[in-house]
Amino acid sequence: PTAGSHEPTAGSHEPTAGSHEPTAGSPEPTAGLPEPTTGSPEPTVGSHEPTTGSHETTTRGVGGGLPYRAWRRGQYFVNGRLQPNTVTRAALVSSARLLSPKPATCTFSMRWSINTGQCVDSSPLVVQWGDSPPLVFTGSHSGLLLAAQLRSGEGLWRARLSDRIESSACVSPCGRYVVVGCYDGCVYTLNTENGSVHWCFQASQEPVKSSPSADPTNGLVWFGSHDQNLYAIDVKKKALVHRLFLGGGACFSSPSISSEARTLYCATLQGRLVAVDLASADTVKWIFQCPKPVFSSPALLPPGGVVVEGVATGGVAVGCVDGFVYCVGEGGKLVAKAATTTKPVFSSCCVTELVDSSNLASSVQTQSRHEYATQWRVLSGSHDRALYCWNEKLELEWRTEMDSEVYSTPCLFHFKIPFQKRGLCNPYSKSDPSASSTTSSCTELPCVCVCSTAGFIYVVELLRGTIIGSHELPWDIFSSPVVVDNCIVVGCRDDHVYCVEVGTVKYCE
Repeated sequence: PTAGSHEPTAGSHEPTAGSHEPTAGSPEPTAGLPEPTTGSPEPTVGSHEPTTGSHETTTRGVGGGLPYRAWRRGQYFVNGRLQPNTVTRAALVSSARLLSPKPATCTFSMRWSINTGQCVDSSPLVVQWGDSPPLVFTGSHSGLLLAAQLRSGEGLWRARLSDRIESSACVSPCGRYVVVGCYDGCVYTLNTENGSVHWCFQASQEPVKSSPSADPTNGLVWFGSHDQNLYAIDVKKKALVHRLFLGGGACFSSPSISSEARTLYCATLQGRLVAVDLASADTVKWIFQCPKPVFSSPALLPPGGVVVEGVATGGVAVGCVDGFVYCVGEGGKLVAKAATTTKPVFSSCCVTELVDSSNLASSVQTQSRHEYATQWRVLSGSHDRALYCWNEKLELEWRTEMDSEVYSTPCLFHFKIPFQKRGLCNPYSKSDPSASSTTSSCTELPCVCVCSTAGFIYVVELLRGTIIGSHELPWDIFSSPVVVDNCIVVGCRDDHVYCVEVGTVKYCE
């Protein structure tokens, strides 16, 4: 970022001006919270360092052969296949009742923090194999890639790479490996059980900030590089499969893969939004030229959700430095665009489908999608200090002011809310205001989690964009949050990765 602006310089891969590096007297982690093991020798490049005493208990149920779920930067995967973010209309109706007449408010409690040695701009990856406890994988400017338990923060392993990590890790479709880019121009494939390096692929001498994405159909892992190329590697065979020149401009954004359309989308700092045919992999299907650089990663729109020349098709939404979000359909046709202000959009979009039934995600897993979403929402942050929500026509639904610029990608989650049913405090018992018995119950509120660059975590309800809670971390946040089971995991420029749990909600006085 230029000094004081938090805005990345196009094509720059030097340490960001004004970014927080560890200095004497930097904040220490909360007392009693887990830290990387001290007193052990520094690992060599690519070495792994399991946390003493934790290996036998925490590796159980991790790795290949087991079904898994993964969460990263507003996206949700099942066995490597991207799932739609869905909200039923019934849930929105319940939200309206839940939030009336007063907005709800939530609380936050710190579960754990881990000091990584330098600032954490990388966004966390959370993976759960079967019924085993979910694990968090995240990188740091210190070159540290760590794995820890989501609930406790207990360390599984730590691997020290040769340079800083800003890329977010992905899990391979087989579930055995995590793959992450590094500033040394390499992409590392590490064993999920112990952090040992399975393979180190040297793409170029330019940094890899792009977060890898895996194709569940053939297992190839795709990523962009600051050398202006798009790569596909086979992590099992340890082989480069494809390298495609994107026509100019470093690739900062992460590839998005549509399994149904067999198309990959990526963007460059020359403003080129490129669609690649995965069937041939060396064929560019189309290019859409944005007016200014694109740092945002393309977000898939629902299949059949946009109409191009009378044909229902898919497409992507992407933010641009010119302050617009562009909705581009197949063939590179501009379907719609929405303006924030003149401020840049670095935040990637989160697309949420509104459906009548709750079985849409399961139908996608079997590749037999029978129900297309005709209504959806596009969520994005902006450097004009706001979070935006647009409908399927990119008409503004709501705009919510934040305290500072929003760089992170919004994350949709269903807030599991325990509450006490007592009289009018129970939104489902308004017809019985005389009720005096108190019983425990639970409901779910569709919410969005997003972070500001000044260090605030926000929880915003999806229906109206009302902020129902915020929590301040000690320093700036450029990492994108992940929310699993009401636990928010995010990196911070005070050198820590944090897990904050969203708690009690009050509906009325």
